[in-house]
Parts: sequence; structure tokens; C-alpha cells
Amino acid sequence: MYLLGLYFDSAGRNHCGRFLFPAHQGRIEKWTILSPGPAGLELLRLMALSCAGASFIKRIPFDFSKLSAASDRPLNLQFILAPHPGRESRKPLPEKIGSGLEIDAQQNGIRLLNKRECDLLPAGLPIRKPALGTGNTPYFLLGYGSRIVCHDQTDDFEFRDPNFRVTRFYSLFDPRAPLTDPVAFLQRLSYRALSAARFPAQWTLQRISGLIGNYLDLDTSVWRIKGNDFVSFFCNWMAASPTWR
Repeated sequence: MYLLGLYFDSAGRNHCGRFLFPAHQGRIEKWTILSPGPAGLELLRLMALSCAGASFIKRIPFDFSKLSAASDRPLNLQFILAPHPGRESRKPLPEKIGSGLEIDAQQNGIRLLNKRECDLLPAGLPIRKPALGTGNTPYFLLGYGSRIVCHDQTDDFEFRDPNFRVTRFYSLFDPRAPLTDPVAFLQRLSYRALSAARFPAQWTLQRISGLIGNYLDLDTSVWRIKGNDFVSFFCNWMAASPTWR
């Protein structure tokens, strides 16, 4: 599912307005550059909220009053989505659908808007409840903040938490939120690829090592040797400049 446009009212920095992703010959550009500063960060957060799923927003460690222009007016988000044909629902869906959220930080309330309330969207756009799932695997949304803080042997790879998907983007809201432990992740990936001979893990390890080797100019050939602990790589990575990281 793709986010094509975002309409908002009572946002703290951006107030009332809209953001439409630029497209060329019917295709969304690969990269969209937002303006730097608080307004651009807020816009990125509003986009993440639109794609996160209403039931998961409360799990984000953030004071949502910071996104509202006034304490007595809820934040209103309305958005245009493009579903993947045949993947978002068992029933046929239009090429584009609209939906909306209201976030009332004072009442700690989050609710979906009905068709009549989605009055910021273009007329005639079909209004649907976005099928964003309830588990951790069907939908994958990533978002990162301005700082890199990683787990240090505290990461959970069992995925028993039903709200785990929130951790994939909550550093966008809290710069102290830790990201995946890179050493533990690579160790587990290496075991599955080299010891257990799992094809998906083999392909992933080959792809990651190739990209990091090419773009970061690091020797990743040892990654394909059994028993590599990846600690030396992580130490070199942490010692590098923040810009390089």
C-alpha cells in the first residue's frame, strides 16, 4: 500500500494544509525530499501515523499534544492510499482509496473518520478503512529519527510482542528509542545462512554484505565464514564519524 497524499488540520507546525507526493508519468518518484527543520520532521511523523494503523498509534512512546496546534482541537489526518491489487483485501479495491484519523491528545483518543468526516479529501474518492493488519508480518513500515542508538544485547528476536511493529518506526518519535542490535542480527543471520543453510538467509546475507562492501568501502568477505562474530565490524562502525554512519 502506498501513501499518495496527506491532508491535515490543526497540526502544530504545519497547521492546515496538504502534501502530495510528486509523480512523473503516473509513477511516484523514488525519493521525496522534505524541508529540514521542525516542520519537515512533523510532516514525516504525520505520514508515519497515517500508515501505522489506528490500533498501534497508542503504543508509540510520544506525547501527541506536540503535534497539535491547539489543546482544544484534535489533530485531523486524512490521506490517499493506493492498495496493491489483490494483496490488500480479498475483495477488489479501487485504485485509490481515502481514509482518515482523529487524534485527541487530551482525551487520549484515536478514532477512524467516517465518510462524511473525510471532508478534506477530493470529492468522489472512495473512503475505506485501511487494511493495515493486526500482526507483525503482513505490513512493513520503517521510520528513523536523527540519532542512531542501538540495542546492546537487549534486543528481542522472538517477536512475541503483538505490538512489535511499532519498534520499526518509533525512533522517528523518540530519538532515544533503540534500533536493532546489528551484531546480534548479523550473528543470527549468519547462523541461518551458513550453518542451517537456509536459502532466504543466504540471499539476504549476500545482499547485505554486497551493499555494505560497495557503499561503505568495508571488507565484508569474512561475513561468509562460519563463526564470524561481527564484533570487529561493529566496533569499526561505531568508531566512524556520525556522518559516515
